[in-house]
Amino acid sequence: MAREQSQKLVENFYNYFNALELDKIYTLVSDDVKHEMNNSGIEKGKAAFIEMMKKSTKHYREKVENVVYMVSDDGKNVATKFDFKGNYISTDESQIPAKNQPYQASAINYFEIENGKITYAACWFNEDDWKKQVSQ
Repeated sequence: MAREQSQKLVENFYNYFNALELDKIYTLVSDDVKHEMNNSGIEKGKAAFIEMMKKSTKHYREKVENVVYMVSDDGKNVATKFDFKGNYISTDESQIPAKNQPYQASAINYFEIENGKITYAACWFNEDDWKKQVSQ
């Protein structure tokens, strides 16, 4: 049962992300959640996670599609591969100027889950390809 519950938790994460229901996403993560994106260091705590999500949705409008789930037998680890499509709507600091440029890419996420909450989340995608797409 742990596998199914963990997969459902991550499915809810993506559904809420696509619907821009950030408050619902925040209920899925632990207070001491750790978050890492493309090896940019690990941010710790729910407050940092909330700030990252607010910043992300301010600058990017994205939809996650075609999610493939890989869940450990004990439900403590979930890895996903997915496609995302989006538009770069507002210039992110130290990035290329935003002009509503469209982009699409594949990504891999890894989650650790304890007591029904996400305690660690990491996302990796080809940032060089993203920059190339929004530079055109």
